[in-house]
Amino acid sequence: MQARRVESATDSGSRARLHYGWIIVGVIFVVLLISAAVRSTPGAIMVPIEREFGWKRDSIAAAVALGLFLFGLAGPFSGRWIDRFGLRSVTLVSVLLLSGGALATIFMSSLWEFYLLWGVITGLGTGGASTVLAAAVANRWFIKRRGLVTGILISSSSAGLLVFVPLIVWLTENYGWRAGVLSLAITGLAMVPFILLLLRDSPAAAGVRPYGAETQTVAEQAAAAAEQIVPMSVVMQSGDFWLLCGTFFICGSTTIGLVGTHLIPFAIDQGISPQVAAVAFGVMGLSNFLGAMASGSLSDRYDPRYLLFVYYTMRGLTLIALPMIAGPVGLFGFVLLSGLNYVTTVPTTSVLAADIFGKRSVGTVFGWISFSHQVGAATMSYVAGAIYVYTGSYTGAFMLGGALALGAGMLSLRMRYSRAQRAAAAA
Repeated sequence: MQARRVESATDSGSRARLHYGWIIVGVIFVVLLISAAVRSTPGAIMVPIEREFGWKRDSIAAAVALGLFLFGLAGPFSGRWIDRFGLRSVTLVSVLLLSGGALATIFMSSLWEFYLLWGVITGLGTGGASTVLAAAVANRWFIKRRGLVTGILISSSSAGLLVFVPLIVWLTENYGWRAGVLSLAITGLAMVPFILLLLRDSPAAAGVRPYGAETQTVAEQAAAAAEQIVPMSVVMQSGDFWLLCGTFFICGSTTIGLVGTHLIPFAIDQGISPQVAAVAFGVMGLSNFLGAMASGSLSDRYDPRYLLFVYYTMRGLTLIALPMIAGPVGLFGFVLLSGLNYVTTVPTTSVLAADIFGKRSVGTVFGWISFSHQVGAATMSYVAGAIYVYTGSYTGAFMLGGALALGAGMLSLRMRYSRAQRAAAAA
């Protein structure tokens, strides 16, 4: 006998209406877009701040590095906050922190204020408004299309680069760096009413069931309701957790740490103009967006381990090939291919974490996995620079990054995740 399906008249009568989960996706997409723009702003305002205050560039960069570190460190704690208390409060506090910190920066007059405002306050704010939100929304509000939703939300970072960075640069050049920062602060604060009015902590709080729940059996619904938060002490005993952390460490190393930090200097060293290099970086942002969307959809259909193997292998080969190609044509070929797999690992890793450790625990678990990503980014950012200083070339750095990415692909296949776990997670 087939298991009895639960489908009420309310469900069948409301199918034509937009599920409330998609409204949550829309609000969080904009929040993550603004957060990504704030994280990307220092590159646009660093030189004007240096000129106005006379601060050394390494001192300014140290404040930015502090913000990136706290961005990563805040993830696990905001994830636990979401797991315990819900989505709306952490989103609201994060937006107020990143917007308030940016707004107060306009009035700073000393270096310690920059460390406090941009390093600490906006760092914590952007850490709360990060990929942890994407994982929580996808796995709490959606039974079906979890990978697609994660891909949509992760792509907001690329959209933030495409939308806000050119605007901030234009405002900075024409009206000063404060105008660029003010535009971010105002946009962030403008989201507060939408967060208060539209965000709900759970589908039950909105009076709906998760998207796709109408196809669940009674047993599947009972299993989902009985799911408990897995303590981190138990999670840390899992080999799969450490494999996810290790591969995501390499992900951060080979994206933000290596390509994100050193691609433009590498291109300039190859005789490519800064303007062309900047355009190439923008093209990579568009390619990132497309890659994230595709990865999310694929994560709903195929074993995530094999997807990670393909993504990391493709990344490793492109990094190894980069020093061997020359000129703008080679650079644009690299950014197109690299962009397609730059953030593809994020939706897939998020789906894996939820499938292995449960949807109620994904906020905390993915928060710690994301922290390893930022540690990898910070580590490779320094290591690649040191390799350049000692060898006079980025070749060794890109070869190292390529080898690490290939290794991450092999590690992905060692996870003991199974199709049975995926079926249970979909319940």
